[in-house]
Amino acid sequence: MRKTTRLKQLIEAPELLVMPGCFDAMSARLVEQSGFPAAQCSGLGITAAHLGLPDYSMLGMTDMAACTARIAAAVDIPVMADGDTGFGNAVNVWHTVRAFERAGAAGINLEDQVMPKRCGHLDGKQVVSLEEGVAKIAAAADARIDKDFVINARTDTLATHGIDEVIRRGNAYLAAGATMIFIDGLDSEQSLAKAVKAIAGPVAINLVPGGKSPTIPLSRLQELGVARVSLPGVCLHAAIVAMQRALADVRAHGGVTSNQEAPLPRTARRAGRAIERQKMSKPRTFFEKVWDDHVIAELGDDTALLQIDRLFLHELSGSSALAGFGKSGRRPDSKDQVFGVMDHLITSRPGRGMDDSSSPAGSELIRGMRRLANQYGITLFDSADPRQGIVHVVSPELGIALPGLTLVCGDSHTCTVGGVGALAWGIGSTECEHVLATQTLAQVKPKTMRIAFEGTLAAGVHPKDLILHLIGRIGANGGIGYAAEFSGSAIRRMSVEGRLTICNMAIEFQAKYGFVPADEMTFDYLAGRAFAPRDKAWDQAVSYWRSLASDEGASFDKEVAIDCADIRPQVTWGTSPQQVVGIDGSVPLPSDAPDPGTRAQVERAIDYMQLPPGTRIQGVPIDAAYVGSCTNARLSDLRAAAAVLDGRKVAPNVKAICVPGSTAVKQAAEAEGLDRIFRAAGFEWHEAACAFCASQAGDSFADMRVISTTNRNFEGRQGPRTRTHLASPVTVAASAVAGRISDVRRLIA
Repeated sequence: MRKTTRLKQLIEAPELLVMPGCFDAMSARLVEQSGFPAAQCSGLGITAAHLGLPDYSMLGMTDMAACTARIAAAVDIPVMADGDTGFGNAVNVWHTVRAFERAGAAGINLEDQVMPKRCGHLDGKQVVSLEEGVAKIAAAADARIDKDFVINARTDTLATHGIDEVIRRGNAYLAAGATMIFIDGLDSEQSLAKAVKAIAGPVAINLVPGGKSPTIPLSRLQELGVARVSLPGVCLHAAIVAMQRALADVRAHGGVTSNQEAPLPRTARRAGRAIERQKMSKPRTFFEKVWDDHVIAELGDDTALLQIDRLFLHELSGSSALAGFGKSGRRPDSKDQVFGVMDHLITSRPGRGMDDSSSPAGSELIRGMRRLANQYGITLFDSADPRQGIVHVVSPELGIALPGLTLVCGDSHTCTVGGVGALAWGIGSTECEHVLATQTLAQVKPKTMRIAFEGTLAAGVHPKDLILHLIGRIGANGGIGYAAEFSGSAIRRMSVEGRLTICNMAIEFQAKYGFVPADEMTFDYLAGRAFAPRDKAWDQAVSYWRSLASDEGASFDKEVAIDCADIRPQVTWGTSPQQVVGIDGSVPLPSDAPDPGTRAQVERAIDYMQLPPGTRIQGVPIDAAYVGSCTNARLSDLRAAAAVLDGRKVAPNVKAICVPGSTAVKQAAEAEGLDRIFRAAGFEWHEAACAFCASQAGDSFADMRVISTTNRNFEGRQGPRTRTHLASPVTVAASAVAGRISDVRRLIA
């Protein structure tokens, strides 16, 4: 997904978006590593870092765009640029937006102060007329090439004219094309509450310690309906304090010591040992045990340097990571712990060649991945290898992902393999290079969340329905800052492949890590796998894996309980996994939304999906049906879909495709005759690949309404103007037969 689209969705989501301010590439990387979904370029911080001066508009557009480009290139999260006043009139604003969009920013702040401006928390500000402010926002909206590029219209009129003018300008700027209204120099919570209610779109503020704004807890901002809060000085202040302390230490002691080796006072050492003993004796969660076992060094501020046990690379991000790594002149630190696979760009078309892709660039990346993997001696599951498949399918299937291991990959759905009890997460290309060089990563320790699915699943309800129901309940941002453990009687009874489906979509509610601690079902699944331990090593491994289960009485920071008896087959209606209803549900009314931001999000989704409010989801005609992806393309998924399709035909108007998750799954399905059932029903039967999960497979679903077993339904995710409805394999199969979204329970009753 484009960073612009991601930022826009974060703003439109009901949860408060917290954006720490960054001032260079390193501070942006730290924001990303700390688990924040987006970062704000701080004009204050950039000016201080580059000129050592306050924020008096001393840096020009070219300088700020260059800084933004370096910051945006360093991270995989979206970055909001500080566009100042647009550096002039409406014509200048047009060029400013183009420059920052080219720089890689996902959005831009534009102020209505007179140029040169002053920091929003200083006195003496002057603002342009309403007419000029509207003209500048209209120019910004016209200039953007990507229509999801966020325009954050900042108004400083609270200090000069009062809250009523803020509201008047906010609505005028929204009408001119702004995405969000940023109120700077906030004077009170009462003013904020009034503005949020009266402005017909998302409202943003910033919090600056020592500034004019009152200190309002983030939880209270969430309650008030604020869409975004930026913390422009948080990284700069922390850096200044740390440098002052380090320099004072040099002055006092006449030398430099590393933080790790700095001597501690005797009392502090004793206290540290006591804390360690307490940590080891108190009940711990699975996550805490695995985390503690992988800590190489504590870096402070809840950050630790972790040992990484497995790195997986694929030809899309992995080839660029290997190419970048090659420029350093290094060799992989632990090449036997690094694996590569062809899955993202290789075509799934039957009879494909070794390098076949939907684009020439894809073919070149495939060849580059093969060449570099061979150069560094990395195990590669190449296009024609019988072990080839989607990375998150083959890693547990081959026993590469194992309980208690840390595993990373340049793909956001790496959390999938938490289904076998691994601690796994997605990383960026530069982090892949770091793991190649050191087999380590610095990570901020998240809070813990336990999600208990209790009860028995009704007929027609599958693991995909459980995870969609959860996301619909807690929201697409409900897991930010958490490591999520899935538990409960339904999970204990669930197959490992079902658990992999559950964990796959942890990232869809922004939990970086999702996992099910290993149990006897896990051990049975992994026994005999190609890369799993054997003989005595297996017995030792199982003994260790059993010890990792969360202790009785272990404390979690957040608990969520789900009664599975309440869950019906689920289908998404909108453009986010949280926009989901039961099969007997309807598209919601925007007027029922709890706040303006959610209402705008609902309205946009309704417009894109072309579903009027109140439409019953069951019965919506479809153009295509897709079974595939790292979420639902394992053997059990294909068996479930085939059971529905057996003896039935796909509706004449429906294009139906099945892409197995791995070559091994495809071969096993063919040995069982599942391919014949799919083909007889009217499905295309493809080779293993990521394929139609995203638009890398081409425009096969362009302008179509698709019901899909994939994990994301964002605008354009499966192709230009494709309208995607997420569902389980059996719901997809039933809908393919009916030619419209259908309740599978009617076919299996």
